[in-house]
Amino acid sequence: MYRTQPEAGPACDLHPAAPARATCASCAARICVPCTLHDGLSTVCPPCAKKTRRRARARWVGTRAALAIVIGGAYLATAHAIKQRREHPLLWGEDTPKVRLLIDAHHAQPCDSVHLMRLARKLGDLGDVYGGLEYLDRARTSCELLTDEVDKLAFDLHRRAHDQAGALQDLDRRIGRDPKNAERLIDRAHHDLTMGEPQAAIGDYVAALRCPNAEKRRVLSELRQVYEQLGHQAVATALSHAMMYAQIACDLRPLGNPDEPEAKLFSRSEAKVKMTEELQRTLPPELAELKLGTFVDSLCDTRSASNR
Repeated sequence: MYRTQPEAGPACDLHPAAPARATCASCAARICVPCTLHDGLSTVCPPCAKKTRRRARARWVGTRAALAIVIGGAYLATAHAIKQRREHPLLWGEDTPKVRLLIDAHHAQPCDSVHLMRLARKLGDLGDVYGGLEYLDRARTSCELLTDEVDKLAFDLHRRAHDQAGALQDLDRRIGRDPKNAERLIDRAHHDLTMGEPQAAIGDYVAALRCPNAEKRRVLSELRQVYEQLGHQAVATALSHAMMYAQIACDLRPLGNPDEPEAKLFSRSEAKVKMTEELQRTLPPELAELKLGTFVDSLCDTRSASNR
């Protein structure tokens, strides 16, 4: 291939009969044209190129081996956790023995509401909200435990789990058992506001005002805040005036009492007339139908009964 007599100038370190045309960037060896190889960035000789390929292969094998070790370790850890969970399904740290006792008591008497409530409440306190809800749903299905306490606890657990639909179902069940319970209607109104549905909240507040046990001053105060948030300032002002007139009529003594200043002599009937006129001008139909003029009498009667 090469001439027996070398040409003038430096010769190739691998082929002494060939003139050197380049220098290896790795070992600085002089190489001829056939020995010149490129690794993408520089010129190298064949031995250095071979070493580079070996190092790349070693890195590839090492990376794959490390990856295999990591995946294998994760698989073994997961398998061990699954096995441990199957052998010991309830793992709540230091509270695990207490939970086991509650579960054993519940299994002994599955339809006992006391044991059920303790177990579900304990699971909720430990953060296992869905575990508590599972026991409550199972009790509703198998034992037909449809008590208000069960639905109240389920509502609390659904709120902790941020399950707004489930919480609303619990409220609907509670209201279905006692449609005239103002507190439950107010709770659903609060939930409606949390869900961003002020119109539904107004409907629940109006229904609460129709209930005989409603704290009308509290309901009207919260209803006024809802109308203010909606931008209905006239309605909010009318409700404020209604509460003001009721306060005047209830706090003052009858007309003609010499102990009262002349500026405060304001009868209950006059306060009710002023409030009724104010409300008729500004209230929407759903509130006008409630005839809030009777609010003065009901509030005063309630306060007088409580003072006795």
